[in-house]
Amino acid sequence: MNSVKEPILYFEQPCETDEECLQVRQLTYYPIILDECIQRDGDVVRAQADSACEAINLKINRVGGLTKAKRIRDFCLETGIRMNIEESGGSVIADTEAVHLAQSTPATYLRELGYAMKS
Repeated sequence: MNSVKEPILYFEQPCETDEECLQVRQLTYYPIILDECIQRDGDVVRAQADSACEAINLKINRVGGLTKAKRIRDFCLETGIRMNIEESGGSVIADTEAVHLAQSTPATYLRELGYAMKS
C-alpha cells in the first residue's frame, strides 16, 4: 500500500469493519478516511483514540441528524480530524443543513461538502 507515489492520496474506508481499517492504518503512512464505520459519536471517539484515521465522512442522516452531526463535528475540530460533510437525503432541507454545517466549519478541517441539491 505504500508503493503509490501520489502525495495527496487518501484511502477511504479500505475495509468493512473499524478493526480491519485500523489494521490498514497500521500498515500504511497514507491518510485514512473512515466512512461506514462512523455511525455515532462513540465511533469517532474510538477512531481518534486508536489513531485510526485522519478524516471522516460525516453523513448527517447516518449519525442521527444535525444536532448529533454538529456534536461529532465539534469533537473533530477539537481533536484535529478533517471531515467531508455530506448529506444523502436528497431533499432541499437535508442539503441546506449540510451546507450550513459545512459553512460553520473552519476550512482547515473541511475536506469537501457533498450534497444532492435538486434543481
